[in-house]
Amino acid sequence: MDKDPKIYLINKKINSELIDCKGKQVYSVDFSDYKEIEKILRKSQIKKIKIYDITKGQKKGKIFSVNDHVNRIGTNPFIGQQERFGIDFINIEKLYTQKKMGIITNSCGSKGLLGDFPSTYLANIATMAQVLEFKIEAYLINI
Repeated sequence: MDKDPKIYLINKKINSELIDCKGKQVYSVDFSDYKEIEKILRKSQIKKIKIYDITKGQKKGKIFSVNDHVNRIGTNPFIGQQERFGIDFINIEKLYTQKKMGIITNSCGSKGLLGDFPSTYLANIATMAQVLEFKIEAYLINI
């Protein structure tokens, strides 16, 4: 069991029983609801996060570590909000904690799960977590 304190942000489409998160701060949310996610992140005193999003095309229930993403969402929660977030340029070069068997996800937003290792809004959520100074681990679960 992970003894390092982290918050868990889980796409509400995932059955949280698939994730070992008992005794943790767990938030099951609609990943398109950036305002709710921002509220959760801003109130957290813990600055380490595990993000779990959905994927398809693999064995059901299989979990994949994410090392990088391609953002195909088509929206950006930071446009027009740079001053409020205290940002000018976001460097996502070292966004995710790297894992040996980590994959690159295609974040597709509401377009549907397309391409190799697709996800929903993971790219924007992870970027927001980085802007708010979180250390990020990300995972995809095939539903």
